[in-house]
Parts: sequence; C-alpha cells; structure tokens
Amino acid sequence: MRRSGHCTISALTIPYELLTGDMSMVNYSSFRGGMLGFRNTIEAYRWLCLVPQLILPMYKRFIQVAYIAEVIPELNYGVRFTAPKFESVDPLKDAMADKVAVRIGGLTWPEMVASQRTKPAWTSLETT
Repeated sequence: MRRSGHCTISALTIPYELLTGDMSMVNYSSFRGGMLGFRNTIEAYRWLCLVPQLILPMYKRFIQVAYIAEVIPELNYGVRFTAPKFESVDPLKDAMADKVAVRIGGLTWPEMVASQRTKPAWTSLETT
C-alpha cells in the first residue's frame, strides 16, 4: 500500500508525509527539504498560473466596473499581490536567515517585510 501511495503522490508533486501525515520514515532534515521543494512548486504555481490567469484578470475587471459605475476616479491603481505566508518549520532559523540577508544586501527591508506578509506601517511602528 505504501509503495502505490508513493507513486500516486509523486505524480501530484505532494510530499507523502504532508498528504498522509505519516512521519514514521522521515527525519527533520528530509522533511524540511521536502517541504522546501513543495513550497517552491506552490510559489511557482501562484506566480505563473494563479495570479496572471485568475487574480489579475479579476482585479482588472473589478476596477473597470468600479470606474464605469463612477465609484473610483481613475483606472490606474498600483497593486502588489502578496500570497499568504507559509508556516515555518523552524522560525528562529528563518528569522536569522532573513536578518543576515538584509545585512549583506541580498534582501531589502521592504522585501523582507513583504515576505513576512505583515502590514509595513505596523512593522515600522513596532521597530521605532
């Protein structure tokens, strides 16, 4: 049963442990590695399929209808789509990695805040 489950799940690109909840054959490192690959697949789907093919056309149509109904004064509104954040397997290590990335210039402060999926105004109020 386990082997046929692996074949089916690998075709779906979902980690076996995530779908079944069976953690008996996995350690922390392999689970984390599997989750990173799965999250990368989900991120790619979000930004290459979901946003351009569904969310952006819905947003544009919503703005057009609101403009025609004279609810909003113009059609040109800057928008940034932000997907929900994945829960961290190890939040302390992830926070330290973000801190190092900001310090060495690999990530700007606004990029780091956006990756945390928090409101920038709240973040700036809390850090002052």
